[in-house]
Amino acid sequence: MDSGSHVTAQADWLKILARAGYAAKGVVYLIIGGFAVQGVASSGSSHALSTIGQQPFGKLLLGFVALGLLAYAAWRLVQGVADPEDEGTNATAIAKRVGYVASGVIYLGLAISAAQIITGGSSSGGGAQDWTARVLNVTFGRWLIAAVGVSVLLGALHQLQQAVTAGFKEDFALDDMSNTEQTWAIRAGRAGHAARTMVYSIIGWFLLRAAMTANSSEAGGLGKALDTLQQQPYGRWLLGAAGLGLVSYGVYCFVMARYRKAVT
Repeated sequence: MDSGSHVTAQADWLKILARAGYAAKGVVYLIIGGFAVQGVASSGSSHALSTIGQQPFGKLLLGFVALGLLAYAAWRLVQGVADPEDEGTNATAIAKRVGYVASGVIYLGLAISAAQIITGGSSSGGGAQDWTARVLNVTFGRWLIAAVGVSVLLGALHQLQQAVTAGFKEDFALDDMSNTEQTWAIRAGRAGHAARTMVYSIIGWFLLRAAMTANSSEAGGLGKALDTLQQQPYGRWLLGAAGLGLVSYGVYCFVMARYRKAVT
């Protein structure tokens, strides 16, 4: 096989990983957002996976989702380590690539949780409070948790930037999309990133509180963030708005699965 064929084959595999991963991610966000719209705040990623497993042929469906999440994790890790899209090595690019690796680790954990549900095990062992407790017990653990909290808050700022500028559309193969598809894809992306801004901000604050108090019970993930929204004044409306935004993000993920630019 010549070098050109090798590069093409590599790009094809990366495309498959990205598309399968975004599709699986979209399913999870649609379920989480759907529950939130119905007023169920405690539905985090693990709950969404459990819900898939409870459907007719649920274990088979969950198996496909697990493979998709594994593909997404692999795609993010490849993005961070191998840099197939030539992000570069300046400070901004390095921060972005570290974020890809962190995302890959998180979705690898979700894929493992899905596999545990399929085999009849528990998926609750890798929650935010559990891993926060483990990190707090190591040397400089509070500083590590604080650093993660700051990183999540920076991630929230990035989500806000994407919601305002619609910078995510640079990843769309716009020439393959009709004007109507572009319009609705950008609307879904804006709403989805706005919702993620909200929940990232809350999760980041949870982690900072856990670091300041050395109390892992202060930490929490997506489910706890949605529950916090529900407890605020007009919480039902806030939760519903967040849910619609997360459903929109799920739609955006499906758009990315179908129309993301090919990796070269």
